[in-house]
Amino acid sequence: MPTQIKCGYCDPPGSGRCRDCQATGKSGRVNCSACQGSGYCGRCYGIGLEPSPSERVRGRLLGILWVSWIGILGAFLCVGVWQLRISSSLGRGIPQFSLVLLTVTIVSWVLFFAIEERVLGRANRDHNWQALVLLSTLAGTILAVFTLVGTFFFIFIAPRVQ
Repeated sequence: MPTQIKCGYCDPPGSGRCRDCQATGKSGRVNCSACQGSGYCGRCYGIGLEPSPSERVRGRLLGILWVSWIGILGAFLCVGVWQLRISSSLGRGIPQFSLVLLTVTIVSWVLFFAIEERVLGRANRDHNWQALVLLSTLAGTILAVFTLVGTFFFIFIAPRVQ
């Protein structure tokens, strides 16, 4: 729960608008380093109240979790493509299940990022934005677990299947 202190990083304080965009007249441009183009304050996420210390820690941990998804997806792609190349070079042909797993996982991640960007971009920052962030984090974590299971499939099971 945010504190009842107005955020001093907003312009004007407590408004929830990015002070860098307001001061330079960029009005939420993508190249703004403070808000990454959203136009909302990067400190209070557009709420206008200072976040509590536990919210700041939770936000940093969520950021680390989101960045780890990129590593999980990268590892999956490396291992999956590597496994497909080895299978095809041994003369076995391309295993259908491995190809389907690779395709479905990639399409799922693309859809997840596209839908998440669209939904969070349209969300009202006052009422349901934090709930949508938690919901998208849950969905992304489930997708990351599915991707990890696929990675273990490519490492341990796919080499034994002929």
